[in-house]
Amino acid sequence: MKHLDSNSVLLTGANSGIGLECAKALCAVGSKCDLTITVRDDEKGKDTVELLRSINPECLVAYYVMDLADHSSIRSFAKEFLATGKRLDILINNAGLATNFPAAKRLSLPDNPRMEITMAVNCIGPFLLTSLLVDLLKESAKKRGDGNPSQVVNITSRITTQTFASKCKFYFDDIMLDQPGHYIDGRQAYTCSKIGVNLWTQEMAMRLNQKEVTVNALCPGFIPGTSIGRNSSKFM
Repeated sequence: MKHLDSNSVLLTGANSGIGLECAKALCAVGSKCDLTITVRDDEKGKDTVELLRSINPECLVAYYVMDLADHSSIRSFAKEFLATGKRLDILINNAGLATNFPAAKRLSLPDNPRMEITMAVNCIGPFLLTSLLVDLLKESAKKRGDGNPSQVVNITSRITTQTFASKCKFYFDDIMLDQPGHYIDGRQAYTCSKIGVNLWTQEMAMRLNQKEVTVNALCPGFIPGTSIGRNSSKFM
């Protein structure tokens, strides 16, 4: 972790599960790692920062409230972050959602019924955030001048390669599973959202100059207790 000493890192969904453990590890590096975390709730943000500083009082950490289901919230955060003038060396798109796996009820955004919430939060939101910050990632690689690219790490899932995925059709013309008969259940929606993440990860990686920015997808494995399935009584 020593190579992260002087890096500026942005981590989404850092108040619980994998995101919190990642934040703890980053803060353990020392005061030279400048960590920015995003959460959906102000109190959770305060509590998380307090916890991280209790682990390392010298930890440079700040939080912002951002909702990946809300494009205006994402744009507002990106604008605020860019206004700080700090570099962005590593972006970790960790925040995610898994809902109502047992029930065959499609959940959509309250203000946009066509937007299936799992795809919106897990795939579209992180894509928008990354797109808004990609120029900063490029600039940061040049400013560091160490010959290393900036990094984007997207959290995905091995569920996309399991037997169930073969039964879970990804509709390129209906990624929100809005058309009659396309939606099966929450597990299908989650699988499709992670297939979407894998697809845009590969495409963005090909389009960007690898000497400036690398884009990779990471599956941490199935880890109970992350709270990602808090809205589901049966995750797998």
